[in-house]
Amino acid sequence: METNFFQQVTAFTTQYGWRVNIVPNNGKLVISVLLYDPTTDNKALKIVQTMNLEGTVQELDKGFFAAITAPVQKTISLLTNEKEYAKSLDEAKKQSKQEQDKKGKLKQTETPKVITFETEMEKVEQLEAQGKYSEALLALPSAEKYPDNAGEIEEKRTELWEQQDKKESNLFS
Repeated sequence: METNFFQQVTAFTTQYGWRVNIVPNNGKLVISVLLYDPTTDNKALKIVQTMNLEGTVQELDKGFFAAITAPVQKTISLLTNEKEYAKSLDEAKKQSKQEQDKKGKLKQTETPKVITFETEMEKVEQLEAQGKYSEALLALPSAEKYPDNAGEIEEKRTELWEQQDKKESNLFS
């Protein structure tokens, strides 16, 4: 007797393993099929249940591969996706480590940039000159941060609020 069972099995996939159990049960056969990846400790496959088919010998001869085609393709897709996902995670970790190493090296070689009251006020002035009064108000340093300049900060805040109000009233008139 000649059969093409194994040809059909390998037509599905040659990179994954098959676990097939055949148990006779009251004149029928119960077939349990599980696809697995022998090359990795695949966490997803620990959750996947076996495909169970039950039928007479004739029913299984006719419909076994038709019945398992869609589930096997979905399982292969899951396995492939998980492998690609794992590879991308590894690559992301490597790049992240490389970026952290680069930043660490830059931090060691760079002198720290000192942000002064004058620097922050220059930014406020630039935004004000562009008519971006709301952004200038947000960029305005706090009086708590620069207590020696509290009067100047409050004066600028009042001026920016007045300019913002004028701008808004012009929009609505």
